[in-house]
Amino acid sequence: MAGGFCDDFRQHTLNPRAVIFGLCILSLLFCGQAQAQQKYLDPPEAAKELFASRPMPRVSLSPDQRHLMVAEEFRFRRIEEMAQREVALAGVRLNPYNNGPTHPDYFFRLTLKELATGRNIPIQLPNAARRVSLPVWSPDGKKFAFLQYGRTAVALWVGELGHAPRAIPGVKLNATLGRSFQWMPDSQNLLCLTVPDKRGPAPTPPRAPVGPVVQETGPREAPVLTYPDLLQNEHDEKLFDYYLTSQLTLVDSRTARRKSLGRPSIFARYDVSPDGRYVLVERVHPPYSYQAPIQFFPRSIEVWDPRGEVKRVDIRPATEDVSTGGVPVQPRGHHWRPTGSPVSIVWVEALDGGDPKREVKFRDRVMMLEAPFNGRPKVVTQLNHRFSKIYWGETRNVALVREYESSRNWHRTWLVDPDNPDIPDRLLWNHAAAERYEHPGHPLMRQLLNGKRAMRVHNRSIFLNGNGASPEGDRPFLDKLNLSTFDRVPLFKCAEDSYEAVVALLNDEGTEFVTRYETPEEHPNYFKRTWAIRNARRSRRSRIPPNRCAK
Repeated sequence: MAGGFCDDFRQHTLNPRAVIFGLCILSLLFCGQAQAQQKYLDPPEAAKELFASRPMPRVSLSPDQRHLMVAEEFRFRRIEEMAQREVALAGVRLNPYNNGPTHPDYFFRLTLKELATGRNIPIQLPNAARRVSLPVWSPDGKKFAFLQYGRTAVALWVGELGHAPRAIPGVKLNATLGRSFQWMPDSQNLLCLTVPDKRGPAPTPPRAPVGPVVQETGPREAPVLTYPDLLQNEHDEKLFDYYLTSQLTLVDSRTARRKSLGRPSIFARYDVSPDGRYVLVERVHPPYSYQAPIQFFPRSIEVWDPRGEVKRVDIRPATEDVSTGGVPVQPRGHHWRPTGSPVSIVWVEALDGGDPKREVKFRDRVMMLEAPFNGRPKVVTQLNHRFSKIYWGETRNVALVREYESSRNWHRTWLVDPDNPDIPDRLLWNHAAAERYEHPGHPLMRQLLNGKRAMRVHNRSIFLNGNGASPEGDRPFLDKLNLSTFDRVPLFKCAEDSYEAVVALLNDEGTEFVTRYETPEEHPNYFKRTWAIRNARRSRRSRIPPNRCAK
């Protein structure tokens, strides 16, 4: 009986292997059906126009104010672009295949608008170069350069008026930190961050950790903030060095000849002097932090000559332990003064030890040192509160310096004569940092012949461009401010039935300018306006090419 029962049980019991095989088949069938059903749906009819349209083009006025560069981009990115591999190191997200940013802003169509005649000049881009950056004009306004984001490299392209743009052969840019090229003042050469020629393959991760990750606290107490994409171990440090190390290279846009400047480093920033004889660089150094991103890493601020020799150095250690609201004790904010001869380097020094709680008469001061950088620096101005921003005028004796009072969240802007520090500073504006209704506006800038940007100054007057916030909405404006009398002359104000804002001036007097105009019924577009006919709606003859995507 027992044997018969067992035999009968075996006959009616399923084989375990058969059960597993059947479950696998069923799961594959269900997955196949689910995958077949998971498709992207078409947008509703009411939204199709939005999905098919393209955003407002970006425009850039040439330094000689003769041409307007119009760049068009897509509104949405493709899914394969969003799903591409990226490497995140110390707050930097990069594309490991081409050494560029992961999701850069790129454009697919470029057009030149000749402002004098209204003629459109299409820029011929080959199919391989339909993912380009916004072009950058040369100082003389006759050339422009842009990046082309390829699959395996970020290439440098140069265009010239009357000629199709061309790629500079052999130049692979390192665009992981953003700005990767800059025009020299001669409008022929470009200073670029390139991938080192003999870099080799990327470091491979070890099979097992070589040891523990040890982190030590310092003697100073400071709040620990949280950041994404931080370095985690020694392998991440090697990847950080590998992908972010660049070679400063001087590239001739005509002959494509290249000349290396200095040794490869991680350049957080670099800037050519107005006369083209020096380069201001910020080089990132170890030890790297596992608690903060790259902007808090130690660095040295150096001035190099054309041979790569260092003329001046300021060392700034890690700043992750700087208290909230404080600043580093070491000099900060280094930059070139855009005008003047000899060239001068400018920086800011804390007079309170970087501690906002310390009671002092002056909290910051702005310093300036002329080339060849072996003399004594000059004090441009001293501030009762923390330095916030400086606007250098295109004429020598004009600069606007803004300070920030953290206890009141307040801004003060002073009119300063940087070449005559004995002349007292004059208070120009005094308002809350969050002010909107009574905000004075922002000074308009322009690109100088040396490639630097400075505040427009004409007959001792500057131009202020503002949003014009009011209870009824924004009414953008353009005013002219006399720096001797502080009198304001309104040049333009948006009408109540539209939204129009000034984007660029076309002459020194401020009587001609380009505006961005739109209404609830009309798509945004650009127009050339004249102060003498400021009450006219717009001029068809002065119209910038319409948005090709508007329906």
